[in-house]
Amino acid sequence: MKEKCLEYLFPEPDITTDETTVAFKGRVAFRIYNPQKPTKWGLWVYVLANSDTGYIYVFELYYGRETTESLVRPT
Repeated sequence: MKEKCLEYLFPEPDITTDETTVAFKGRVAFRIYNPQKPTKWGLWVYVLANSDTGYIYVFELYYGRETTESLVRPT
């Protein structure tokens, strides 16, 4: 799915990074619960999206601390 997101639209200058919760009530070890959010149960996802249209270019599921440490950061 990631390849298709990049295939159909190329990133523009107006991009943003965000964390979002995708609703999910299935059984996986990395499902999160946040009582403060409208979507209480779900999967935590890092996204790179167009700030004007909301189109997602790239996304990465959060599996735990290892995911955060492996994200590409500018030097």
